[in-house]
Amino acid sequence: SLRVILLDPQLYNLFMQHLMKEFAMECLLSYTEFLQFKHAAHVGFNLEHFEENGVVTFSELVPKSAIVYDNYNADTILNNKKQNNNDESRTDIIETASSPKKCLTIDLNEQTKINMFKIKAYRLFKKYVNIGSQFEINVSYGERYKLITLMN
Repeated sequence: SLRVILLDPQLYNLFMQHLMKEFAMECLLSYTEFLQFKHAAHVGFNLEHFEENGVVTFSELVPKSAIVYDNYNADTILNNKKQNNNDESRTDIIETASSPKKCLTIDLNEQTKINMFKIKAYRLFKKYVNIGSQFEINVSYGERYKLITLMN
C-alpha cells in the first residue's frame, strides 16, 4: 500500500524512480510537500482537533521540503515585523530546515505566523499548480482556476 511505501525509504526511492521513468515524479513530490505543509501547519498552530487517524506518515529519511521547513521567509517576516511593530509577542517553536527534529524558539505573534504559512502555501502553489510551473501537477481546470483566483 502507499502507506508502506512512504514509511520505507528504499521503497520511497524505488517508487520515485518509477515515477521518473513515467514522467510523473511531480505527483509524489507534491504529495510529500503538501502533507508536510499540512503537518507543519497543525503543529505550528497547535491544532488539538487534528486527528492522526488516516494521516499518512513518512519515513524520517524522506527528504524534508525546503519550502515547508526553510525559515528564511519567517526570518524576513520577523525582521520586518520587529522593525515596524513593537507589540508584545509570545514564544513559539518551529522546526529548523537543517534539522526538523531540533526546534528553534523565536518570538512570533499569530499574524506573523499566518503570514509565514501564506508565503509557504504560495510557494507550493507556484511550484506545483501554477500553469507552466516546472513541476505542474495534473488537476482539473476548475480546481486550478479556483486556486489561481485564491492565490492572486
